[in-house]
Amino acid sequence: MLIISDGLEGRCAILTLDRPKALNALNGELLDAFDAALDAVEADEGKRAVIIAGKGRAFCAGADLKESGIDAIARVERIHTLMLRLLDFPKIIVAAIDGFALGGGLELAMACSFRVASPASALGLPEIRMNLIPGYGGTQMLPRLIGAARAVEMILDGQPISAARALEIGLITAMSAEGEPVLDAALALAARYSRHGPEAQHAARRAIWRGAGLSIEDGLRLERELVSEVARSKAAQAGVASFRETGRN
Repeated sequence: MLIISDGLEGRCAILTLDRPKALNALNGELLDAFDAALDAVEADEGKRAVIIAGKGRAFCAGADLKESGIDAIARVERIHTLMLRLLDFPKIIVAAIDGFALGGGLELAMACSFRVASPASALGLPEIRMNLIPGYGGTQMLPRLIGAARAVEMILDGQPISAARALEIGLITAMSAEGEPVLDAALALAARYSRHGPEAQHAARRAIWRGAGLSIEDGLRLERELVSEVARSKAAQAGVASFRETGRN
């Protein structure tokens, strides 16, 4: 269901969805394994980043519609809890998309800190074609990433877009070079963004995502609270001391 491996000399956990025959669709067993893996990574102080990838020709094709005996609303609530956890995860998470990222699969990727896709990837929210709407966070995360107008177009059309178009509108962070394994590009991105203090990075991401729905006054209040929280950390104090001594970080 889930393959767990290491990268960046042990500083990065690679979580590979391993249901290739089902295009890595999300079912209860896979979600259980995913939650357990996140628990282990969060507790491991040596891990600075996480990469989520998919085995086979898809990153993730979304919910497993063939799974029986599922309470649909309970599953939505569980996925929303997972999305909130990923958005607020204390370590950088990079989605390595190679192939299809559709429905809940794209929503899973949107909850990550960064998204890297191979040139041949296709990304979309096709729910409208079944007279449904995205239910795993897509209606809330997509407009925050690409703007409300483009999100309406993409959700109401239901057709997947190319990796090149996704890069153009800001849905993905980077596209791997032709012939370059997307995992290599994701590891390079993880290495770049895991150099700095995780406390400050976590606080910055919280300020951005939580502040998106606030008034400017409330957003600035949130920023002040997080500035104060981060400033008390040992990492921040060491960083300031180093800058004072050397003039650089």
